[in-house]
Amino acid sequence: MVFRYRLIKSNRLLFKKYILKIICTVIIIFIIWIIYQSWIISQLSKLNDMSISMSDELNLALIDIENIDEHKDTWRKPDIEGTRIFSAYLDTRPEVVLYENRNLFVDNTSWGLIRIIAILPLYLENSQLTCYFKYKYKNSSFSYIVKKNFLRIVPIAVRENFDMYYSAAYILCPLPFNNILDKSILKLPHEITVSINSNRDVKKIKKDEFITIRYPKKLKDNLIVNNKNNFSICVQPFHHNFDKKIELISFIEYYMLMGVTRLTFYRDSVTNDIDKIFDYYKKKNLAIILEWKLPDIYIFERTLRVDGIYAALNDCLYRSANYLDYKYVIGVDIDEYIVPRIHDNFLQMMEHLDNDDLNGAWIFRNVFYYLMYDDDPITLPPELPELDVHRKTKRWVETNRRNDRSKFIVKGKKVVELGNHRIWEMMRLFSIFQRRYQEVEVDPKIGTSNHYRNCETVIEKCWQKKTIIDRTIHRFTLETYVQDGFNAHTGDVFAGDQELA
Repeated sequence: MVFRYRLIKSNRLLFKKYILKIICTVIIIFIIWIIYQSWIISQLSKLNDMSISMSDELNLALIDIENIDEHKDTWRKPDIEGTRIFSAYLDTRPEVVLYENRNLFVDNTSWGLIRIIAILPLYLENSQLTCYFKYKYKNSSFSYIVKKNFLRIVPIAVRENFDMYYSAAYILCPLPFNNILDKSILKLPHEITVSINSNRDVKKIKKDEFITIRYPKKLKDNLIVNNKNNFSICVQPFHHNFDKKIELISFIEYYMLMGVTRLTFYRDSVTNDIDKIFDYYKKKNLAIILEWKLPDIYIFERTLRVDGIYAALNDCLYRSANYLDYKYVIGVDIDEYIVPRIHDNFLQMMEHLDNDDLNGAWIFRNVFYYLMYDDDPITLPPELPELDVHRKTKRWVETNRRNDRSKFIVKGKKVVELGNHRIWEMMRLFSIFQRRYQEVEVDPKIGTSNHYRNCETVIEKCWQKKTIIDRTIHRFTLETYVQDGFNAHTGDVFAGDQELA
């Protein structure tokens, strides 16, 4: 008995020592983690201070950078098989820069990133690329090229890529410190390309391999811009000879009424009438039309998702937020209408929703208004055009779950990566626990994404869904929207077209 007691006592002591060692180890690891995270925070603080201090120098340097029209952005072919690059944006967000490479700031090799929007084969994700920056001489037409190792390739919305061969991607390049250059050279590069060959002869790089680097326009133009009230719309590419002219004008006029001041359209294949609409709103400085014709190697929904949709949406994100400094960026398709249900416009709605500095995105749940449903039984005035938003008022009783056909409004500078129906990456917070800005699911009583389309599954299932009549959008569309907008503008666009004029 004495022996057994001593053995039990000994085992208890060993167990206590074991537990004590585990606790001490955990405490030591936690202390080390706290120290490391504190160091990260200090580096973020320094990088943030540098970004602020560099803004004045950046502003001065941008005076010498030629302003290239956005319409000239187009797909370029670098010397990487199956790869195209479209645009490039300066990204100086400290939380993003330091996360991408902890050594950049420590080694004093960079203070910002150039984020290239690309399409490439997924097998290249782990390849090593070289970034080639093109600088101009101050008093000469000649250029000077600096090469730097890239940071990494980031496939965009890869979980929505359905294992296709090609994917939209970010190619991240570290912006060189300008103290590495001769004083006769401008401080900032104006163009960039990439190569899989680190020893490439820079004299043999073709001009049409380079794309324009887009720096913040408000700095370049010395503008004091208050974009608090500004909203920018991002739409997937127009393809397969898109011809829905009434639907397009309806879409534009609605979002203008809601307070949107810029729409970015990516033109692959459309009819002449759609081009007329594009030209009309382009001349009114409400829309930007970017040529999006992709080479034949990218096959629609066979080797690449929906005509490069994720490259377009994320180009629009950085074009709107980083280049043009829009506060809110909206992702929708032509048949989707984000509808405020108790407010009169997006500004009022966002003043209600944007009530926490930690929030960075608002997800609006989808409700289907199927086109197969009967038209609204209310007799509409004969002068009103037959718009889907007027005729189709029967919808599902239930709204789709979050991220199931959802659409969104985001604070552009708080987002890193957009998907079609969801946000794939929010920016990290300036905190020791590396939290991210939050996504907020909007109560359907506040706002929904009204989706006017045909049944997307077996039609019997669509007919079996419980429905209600919902005319909420009519308070926007029956009077001001149509009488002051749609009818007047269709008359201007199609002056000689008896069908629409």
